Amino acid sequence: MSTVVVLASPDGLYRTGIASLLRGAGFIVVEVGDVPSAVAATIEHGAPVCVLDTDLDAGVHAHATRRLAAEAPARVVALASARSESSMLGVIRNGGSGFIPKTADGDGLIGAVRAVLAGHLAIPRHEISTLVGELRGGSRRATVGEQQIVLTSRERNVLELLEDDLTTREIASRLGISAVTVRRHLSAIAAKAGTSGIARLRTLVHA
Repeated sequence: MSTVVVLASPDGLYRTGIASLLRGAGFIVVEVGDVPSAVAATIEHGAPVCVLDTDLDAGVHAHATRRLAAEAPARVVALASARSESSMLGVIRNGGSGFIPKTADGDGLIGAVRAVLAGHLAIPRHEISTLVGELRGGSRRATVGEQQIVLTSRERNVLELLEDDLTTREIASRLGISAVTVRRHLSAIAAKAGTSGIARLRTLVHA
């Protein structure tokens, strides 16, 4: 028997494309354009998963996540644009089970939905350190370009030295870690900021 997935996004064209991917993987998809409709459809169809676009109003989205997690109970997955990936922690705090960047490919999207259905938490690999840091009380917010992101304490240390225009090797020397580790942190920061690579991150930081 096919699993029902409710998909809520204000962008009809984008929603249709995502729905097509889900149907191709064997899911029954109920498409809606707003949060109230998502709540109603999820309860009406008994859908075990609801995918909510975070481009919908953030406050309503949080309320819907809490309500669906409590009443349906449905596993809520946030479909997030690059500029709103830092809302992951809010999604998880409100009872969400997954966080899928809109930049994910079809396999990533389907894999995340299936993981959530299996009872797992589905978040991007580069966000795991952020989630762990937040749970440990060690995360900090930062602004890169126009993007508000959440960093681990170590990522924040690396970013501060990057802001001081230090090279990768100089940052490694200052922090007593390897250059490879510094590049790994910089790549994670760049991914959270929705930018492409370390060179672009350095440009944004010094813009």
